[in-house]
Amino acid sequence: MIINNRFINNQQEPYIIAELSANHNGSIERAFESIKAAKDAGVTYRRPYQLRHTYATMMIMAGEPIRWISAQMGHSSVMHTLDIYSRWIDDDDPTSGDKASKIYSDIKDEIKPVN
Repeated sequence: MIINNRFINNQQEPYIIAELSANHNGSIERAFESIKAAKDAGVTYRRPYQLRHTYATMMIMAGEPIRWISAQMGHSSVMHTLDIYSRWIDDDDPTSGDKASKIYSDIKDEIKPVN
């Protein structure tokens, strides 16, 4: 996976999210301490807002319907979602078109020719 033009895998330093939920009991001081400790350890900090893009990208890469993702993101249109995230749609996937082929081949088998 690539985030911010950087590969994310077990060969790279991890990202960390420091936010104010259960991890820090709502304490801004504890959140900032976590950010500083992570930075001192060489971990890259990502704002919680950036998880929004991670979520959308992961849903697209998993093959979820764009219309559903667009609604999840609160976008005004599917085109807006596609403008932002279309680069993550894998059109080189060797299985592209397999769903349609299966659906239509199953239908073809059910249709009897008329004589």
